[in-house]
Amino acid sequence: MLPVIELIAQNVLTTVQGITAAAGFNFNLTAQRHSKKGDRVRHLNGIIVQEARREVTDKKVYNTNEWWLPFGIGFYVIPAEEDQTPIDTYANLIMADVEKALMADRYRGGNAINTVILPEMLIVDGGLEFDLVVINVEVHYRTSELDPYLNAA
Repeated sequence: MLPVIELIAQNVLTTVQGITAAAGFNFNLTAQRHSKKGDRVRHLNGIIVQEARREVTDKKVYNTNEWWLPFGIGFYVIPAEEDQTPIDTYANLIMADVEKALMADRYRGGNAINTVILPEMLIVDGGLEFDLVVINVEVHYRTSELDPYLNAA
């Protein structure tokens, strides 16, 4: 049995891994959760970094814990040398694909109250090696006050 927070993290990963041209998206994206053993630096590979959750202070249901769980999803953009596509075009298309995929089930398989795509998108210049497009997402979820394994959405 997994806690609700892990079920949400796995759902985000699975959802991003499902972004393919065959499924109606612009790109075939790959993704992994951040690993101390190393992240694959390759074109259109996404690294999902779970950040520290924040407690919701104005919760509406008693005997529950309510949280915002942020994720940063960064995609390496390393186009072939002959590819003349601007990096911001890659960024816009990746952002649209991720938003479309994540918002298809904003409830993260029934484990969340909502998923929000934050308006900020970063393009990080990695020098000559790569650029990184970072999309920020927050998942709002609720668990039993006594049991983080029990969904209280």
